[in-house]
Parts: sequence; C-alpha cells; structure tokens
Amino acid sequence: MSRSGLRLAAGCVLLFSFHPLAASRPSDTDTYEAAVREAGVSFGAGDTNASLTHIERALEARPDGVGALALLSQIHLSLRHPQEAAAVLEHLVGIVGSDTPLGLDALTLGGYALGLAERYDEARHKLESVLAAAPRRPMTNLLLARIHLQLGQCRLAVERFRGELAIPADRPAQSRLVARWSPASALEGLGLAAYQCGDILLAKQSLAEVPDAALSHEGRHHMGLMLAHEGRHRDAVRAFEKVLAASPAHRGALLGMMRAAAAAGIEPMERDAAAKLAAIDSEDRNRRAARVRAGDLQTAALRSLAAGDRAAAAAALEEAAALTEDPSALTSIARHQHEAGDSAGAEATIHRVLARAPFDADGHASLGIIRHDRGDFAAAADSFERAARLVPTDMAFRIRLAGTYLAMGRPGDALEQLRKARDLDDAVTPRADLTGLAAAGEDVIDDAIEAARYDARLGRGTGPEFEQILREIHQDHRRKRGAATLS
Repeated sequence: MSRSGLRLAAGCVLLFSFHPLAASRPSDTDTYEAAVREAGVSFGAGDTNASLTHIERALEARPDGVGALALLSQIHLSLRHPQEAAAVLEHLVGIVGSDTPLGLDALTLGGYALGLAERYDEARHKLESVLAAAPRRPMTNLLLARIHLQLGQCRLAVERFRGELAIPADRPAQSRLVARWSPASALEGLGLAAYQCGDILLAKQSLAEVPDAALSHEGRHHMGLMLAHEGRHRDAVRAFEKVLAASPAHRGALLGMMRAAAAAGIEPMERDAAAKLAAIDSEDRNRRAARVRAGDLQTAALRSLAAGDRAAAAAALEEAAALTEDPSALTSIARHQHEAGDSAGAEATIHRVLARAPFDADGHASLGIIRHDRGDFAAAADSFERAARLVPTDMAFRIRLAGTYLAMGRPGDALEQLRKARDLDDAVTPRADLTGLAAAGEDVIDDAIEAARYDARLGRGTGPEFEQILREIHQDHRRKRGAATLS
C-alpha cells in the first residue's frame, strides 16, 4: 500500500470541533470576546474571509487570546495549511502550558497537523509526549497509530489501535479542541495495520466490523484486495467499483479492478481499468517532466542572473512559471523573477498563486516584498498585514511589516511589530531576543541591536534586518530629540 493512500486514510478522521473557549462568556462590551464569537459564527457558516477578519480584530485586542488562536488553527486545517496550523498550535501551547488540559489538546491537534504536513517523526514525538502525561487522551492513541502506519511500523500501529479500542467508548468528554473518535475509525485502522503486517485474518475481522457507510476509500480498497485473495473476484470488483465511484483516479483500486475483472472474465471492465491506469501514468510522467524542466529553468535563470544577463533570466523564469501550478513552486519562481528585475512578471506569478490559494501567507508576504521594493509601501503593508493575520506567529512577517511601517514614516508602529516579534516563542520561529523592547528609549535600541547581532551570529539570518530597522528608529529618535532641543 502506498504512503499516499495511508495519508488519505488518516485524513478521513474527524478531528476537531470548535468550542468558543474564551468567547463562552457572553459580553457585547468586550471587543475580544465579541470578535472571537463572530469569528466562530462565520467559520461555522463557511465564510473564511469574515472569520479571519474577526480573528485579526480579536488578536489586535488580545495578542495571546487563547480562543482566537485555537480557532485560527482550525481555520488553517480547514484550508489544508497544516504547517501554519502547527505553528499557531505551538504558540498556543507556549501560552497555556504543555501540562494543562488545553495544552494537551493543542499538542494532539498539532501532532495531527504535522502528520498532514508529512513531518511524521515530529508528529510522533509530539503525540508520545501527550500520552506520557495522559495515556487516555481522546484521539491521541488513534493519531499516533496512524503515524506508525505511515512510517510502515505496522506492529506498533496494531498495538496503538488496540489500545484505543480498549478505552471505554462511554468515557466522559475531556477535550475542548479534539472531537470524540468513532470506534469505526480505530477498527478500520487496525484492519489496515494488520494487513500491512500480513495478518489477513485480523485484517478481515477488523474491517468486517466497520459499518459499510463508515468505510473510507482505503478501507474499502483493502476489503476488495482480501476478497480477491479469497477468490471472490466478482465481489472484489463490486468493492473496487465503490471506491472508483467516489475517487475515479484511485490507482490501487484501478489496479485491483483490472486484476479482479480479468480473473472474473469481465473483459470490458478489465480494459477500461487498464486504459485509465495508462492515462494516469502518462499524466504523472508529463507532470514530473514539467516539474523537472521548471527546476532546470530556474537553475539556468540563476546562472544567467549571476552572469548579469537579466533578460535571459527573466525569459527562463517566465517559461518555468508556465509549466507549473504548484503554489510553492510558483512562489519560488516569483522570488527569482523579482531578483532578476522582472517586477511585473513576479507580481503576475504571485497573483496566480493567490488566485488558486487566496489564504497562502507566503504568497501575500512575497507580494509585499515586490510592492515594498518598488516603493508602493501602503500596498506592501496591506500584504504583510494579511500574511501576519494568517500566521500571527511568524516572526519574518512582523519584521517585514516593521520595515514597511518605518518606510511609511510610522516608527511607533514599526517598534510595536518588533515587540510582537520579540514575544514569539523560540519554538515557533527563530528570533532575535530584543531585550528591553518593552519600553521605548535610546538605551533600549542599543540593547536590541546587540541582541540582533548575537542572533545573526547564530546563523538565523534575521539579525541584519533587525539592526537596520532599529538603527533607523534610533535615528528618528535622535532627530526628534534634536528638534525638541532647538525649540
């Protein structure tokens, strides 16, 4: 079974249900609680834009608002932004503590997000830390079992799935972030793990206990494989048909269909499955070739840029952008276009990213850099503000926004962004420890610059930019002080 198939199976689990947390106490006069409440209503109605706007308002009123951060993490998961969700949840753990009930919930959900991002070892460590503190946390055993399944550790997965099933189903709800699990999900996982271990009998028994309506594509696919193994080829064909009705490009089901239909003597279905498999293979080859070609063009563009041939670099990058629709690849190409001096091309490429993924924080930040460098500071601030609203725990966005505010003649706002950057937890993003930035003053600037230099020596790469911004704020202080003295 492919890892992609396992990842799909894991994604079929319902993980969270929003509880307003800090917004549970009704108070129309409290800006924060009203904003979180409205964000929750908008999110429930499917209006992500409105929900994010309310979240931003809530975090402006209370930057460490637990309810706002909890909801923001769930918005990112709903948008399939697991990296961003994991960062927000890590920040939330830093606020409430890893040994609190809400902290354990956030760690569990963070483990799920890391698993979706295919950062399996990190996910495993996080979930194991939860179980070390609370062996019977809702969902945590189940999620860890699926991580073991992803990593091919079928025996550990079987043990974890059995452990989850041994927890009484009628236990009281303990979780504020993570939804109650369904026994069917653990049973299906046990079946998949047993099949991976070669224990066909346990796999068959486990999957047979799962109601038909609760079977995922992977569960049904494996039922088909076991039916074919027993020689029940027509029953296997029907199982694969159900998978393909919902997921026509499921490679495993197509392959199973082709073999089962051939064994059952159903030639039209065998030919149809074979033709679809061949078409998928051809499409995959073309996609891989385009991805390789786009990478080669970016390499050639960088060489042309190093040689001073900006026109050749811009042409290569334009061709590369036409070969892909992947947001991360397009963002990378746009940055190279910007470096090559093709600001218009870079902006057009980023707009393609945002047209496909309007909540892509990196895309908004990249657009902000392009706008900033051409002197459109107001538009750049809008982009950086959007990026910071989407991922309020990313220090780089705060630094960029601070520099833009400074260019707009807003040193106070710039300093405030640096304070927010300072407050971010080290585990979320690297930072310069801006000692003393809680208060404004010339002595503070000196301490902050020294801290930024120390950060740069550690190789984190943010020090020089911090130092530049801080020196400009320092010069602004000196100018104002000089003007006051003259007056």
